[in-house]
Amino acid sequence: MTVVWKYVLSLAVEQHVQMPRDAEILSVQLQHGRITMWVRCLPDEKDTVFRQILMSGTGQLDAPDFDYEHIGTVQTPDGYVWHLFAGRED
Repeated sequence: MTVVWKYVLSLAVEQHVQMPRDAEILSVQLQHGRITMWVRCLPDEKDTVFRQILMSGTGQLDAPDFDYEHIGTVQTPDGYVWHLFAGRED
């Protein structure tokens, strides 16, 4: 049986999130003012990986190339818009 887990992300250009190898990223949204990512996974999976998560503001020059998967766009209460991308497994 699969479950949905959440990960609170940092407001950082790059971060690495440890999750089960077969986790599927479902959504990224703002929850209680924090950027949060939800993944579907097998809760007992022992094989984990670090997924690279990149964050880029609209119009910024640090948007990743097209080898990254767009996983969501979040608008924060201060009006900034962040686009999030997931890289390959580490």
